[in-house]
Amino acid sequence: VLLGPYLTALEKESNGIFRHRNVITGDGDRIDAAAISAAMPPPGTEDALILVCGTDGFVAGMGGPLVREVDAATGKRGPKRQGPLEGVLSDLGYAAEEVYKF
Repeated sequence: VLLGPYLTALEKESNGIFRHRNVITGDGDRIDAAAISAAMPPPGTEDALILVCGTDGFVAGMGGPLVREVDAATGKRGPKRQGPLEGVLSDLGYAAEEVYKF
């Protein structure tokens, strides 16, 4: 897990302020609404912040797409930005402020 030891140490040192949960799937397993509900704080609670990373398809399915603007003059894509909140996390009632996609 990326930064796993760091996150575990941070959780221990924070006196309950910071908590993290890793949701990892095996072959053929999927992260679904039930897995998220079991592992994460409910939407609207003070400590709800879900960080979503993965392939573009996974991120879009969980929390909506990341978007990139294209420079009209050069045709180059700009940096990724938070797109609209959609997908499983939206269906569960999380607000855009409670989800960060990267």
